[in-house]
Amino acid sequence: MAKREDVARALEPLNNPDTLKARDLFLQKLLTTEAFQKSGIATEEVAHYKQLLEQRATLLTKRVPTSRDVIELDKQIHASQEQIYRNTQSFLANLGQQIAALQPRIDSTNRALMRVPAQTIEYQKLDRNRRVVEEMITLVEGQLKDAEITAAVTDSTATVLDEAVTPAPQGGSSTTLIYAVGVFSGLLVGVIVAFMRDWLDTTVRTEQDLASIVGVAVVGTIPNLQQQARSVGYRLPAPKGADTAPATGREFQTPAAEAYRTLRTNLNYLTPPRPPHVIVITSALPGDGKTTTAVNLAVTLAHQGQRVILIDAETRRGTVHDLFGIPPAPGFFDLMYGQASPGECIRRVEMEGGGTLDVLPLGSAPSVNPADLLVAGRLQPLFERLRPQYDYVLIDTPPLNLFTDAALIGAHADALLLVARADKTDRDELRYAVQQLRNVQVTLAGTILNDVEFRRGSRYRMGYGNYYDYAR
Repeated sequence: MAKREDVARALEPLNNPDTLKARDLFLQKLLTTEAFQKSGIATEEVAHYKQLLEQRATLLTKRVPTSRDVIELDKQIHASQEQIYRNTQSFLANLGQQIAALQPRIDSTNRALMRVPAQTIEYQKLDRNRRVVEEMITLVEGQLKDAEITAAVTDSTATVLDEAVTPAPQGGSSTTLIYAVGVFSGLLVGVIVAFMRDWLDTTVRTEQDLASIVGVAVVGTIPNLQQQARSVGYRLPAPKGADTAPATGREFQTPAAEAYRTLRTNLNYLTPPRPPHVIVITSALPGDGKTTTAVNLAVTLAHQGQRVILIDAETRRGTVHDLFGIPPAPGFFDLMYGQASPGECIRRVEMEGGGTLDVLPLGSAPSVNPADLLVAGRLQPLFERLRPQYDYVLIDTPPLNLFTDAALIGAHADALLLVARADKTDRDELRYAVQQLRNVQVTLAGTILNDVEFRRGSRYRMGYGNYYDYAR
């Protein structure tokens, strides 16, 4: 910035460049400017300018200022002066751009410099506090050392008057009181913890909770006694060469099997006056047990002698083929694409204990969004073709809160069942799932409360504790 100001001041005599004195003053100030000399502005033009001035001085010894040669030389001097002026102005413009580019850094540096005094004062305060703390630590250490020395020296003036004895017990009243207070406090804390746990629990816990949230009846309550109890009705055929004697039926006399039979009975009253044939089974979120419910319900209906087909429309991660040990393709997607016939896609599974079940697995992975395939032009013809062939068409679909597949399929079905898991499904998530169905005007026919604890002392016990004893 100083370099720019020096060069600008050197150009001031050019405000009146018509006189020889002004020209000489311009050249003199410009040549003595340190910034002009170091920057090398118009070095060749300055030398030419000096040469022209010397020629003019020599010519004036022989000619008058008004002679033609002098006037011509004056024109050359003026042109050289103008060239030097233009070069200097260009140099000043470049300096201005450099200064503008550096201005933010200059401002930042100035602000930092303005903060230095305050930071210096703050540092001095902190350093003074540090010295004060060090002095206090030294003083405390000295006093501690004095106390240790004093404690090590035996007081010669002290004498023992009486030996210490253990006081005689004053009775058990204080101990009894302590025990009573402890027991009461434990009970009080337990009651508070139980109340807070129950109050903060936002999951569905009872059939009343489920019915009040969804606004429809609970058509099934499935217990969670043991892992095998959940799928008690499902039995694969015995391997070849093994004992193929029919099952005795004793393994089906469990609360889980009876719960699925009750659900089977309640299906007849879902959509009066005629029972539903095409039923969609879904849930709010993954892990609620919708696939387990669909499989066991299909097996229970098949044991009764009904013609049942189970369709795996869980378009994101279908697992029905793994449960039955059948190939996943061709299946539902291939049938929707028109790349395979129903006879190629549907597998018939024979179950121990009687009855057969037709299964339509998921099929090959689609190349487009699965929801784009679930349109009326594809679903309605499929359902119309399956209705006269089967008594029940059960469809396992993805969770409602994650995908729209269940709502799209439910719009063309006779009934939709929503599965909730006791002590796991959140009430707000369940409300959101019901709202999803209402948005697409799908009627919710009923709900199923899955994974209910029927153990002794549970809120769901309802006499199931003696079920096994009664069945013996």
